[in-house]
Amino acid sequence: MSLRRAVFAAAVSAAAGALLIGGGVTYAAWSDSAESESTTVQAGTLTATIAQKGPTNESIGSNPSIVVTSGSNGIIPGAQAQRWTYTVTNSANSATAATGTLDIAGTPSSTDDYAVMRPYLRASTTINGTKKNIPDSAFSSSGFSYSVDLGKTLKPGDSLDIILDLSMPATATNSAGKKVDVAVELLNRRSANLDVQSIFTMKNSAQLKQAGKP
Repeated sequence: MSLRRAVFAAAVSAAAGALLIGGGVTYAAWSDSAESESTTVQAGTLTATIAQKGPTNESIGSNPSIVVTSGSNGIIPGAQAQRWTYTVTNSANSATAATGTLDIAGTPSSTDDYAVMRPYLRASTTINGTKKNIPDSAFSSSGFSYSVDLGKTLKPGDSLDIILDLSMPATATNSAGKKVDVAVELLNRRSANLDVQSIFTMKNSAQLKQAGKP
C-alpha cells in the first residue's frame, strides 16, 4: 500500500476583476512530486504491482473568470485538472491470469476545508481511451473512496494503465441552490500563514482474484 500526501495551495489575488492563479497558488489536490512509486500486492498465487506516476497538470478548458499564468500547478476550477496514472501489472511470476480492482482512498487532512471543497470536487477515470465519470458519492463526508474495475483479464506479465483525473468546475450549484463561481467560493479557505495546505492523504491498493474463479 502506498501513501501520498495530498496538498493544495490556496493563495490567490485579484487582478482587473479576474482571479489571477499561477505558480504555486492553485488547488493542488495531490502532491507536487512527480516521483513514481510502486506497490506490490499479493493474493495467494497472484502477485501484482501498482506503479503510480504524477500528478501532471491537464488542461480541461478555459475559465473567463481566471487568468492562468505560465507554469501554474494544480487544480484550476474550470481550466486545469490534475492527473495520476496507475499501471497495474500481473507479475510474470504469477501462475494464473487475474481480474480485480484498483482501490483508491483519500483521508481528509482537514475536515473543515474538505467539507467546503467537497461539493466542487470531480473525478474521472480513463481506461483504454474510455472515460468514465466517478459518482459524486465517492466523495463522502469521511473522504474519497473508489474501486476501479480493471475491466479485463491480465495474463502473467500483462499491464493496464488507469488514468485518474481530479478537477473542479468553473461554476457549480452550492448547497443553497445558488450558482456560484467555484474559485471565488474557495477564497475564504486560504491561510494567511500557509501557501500550501493539505486536502487528502491518498492510499492505493488492489483486490485480485484468479480469472474465472468466483
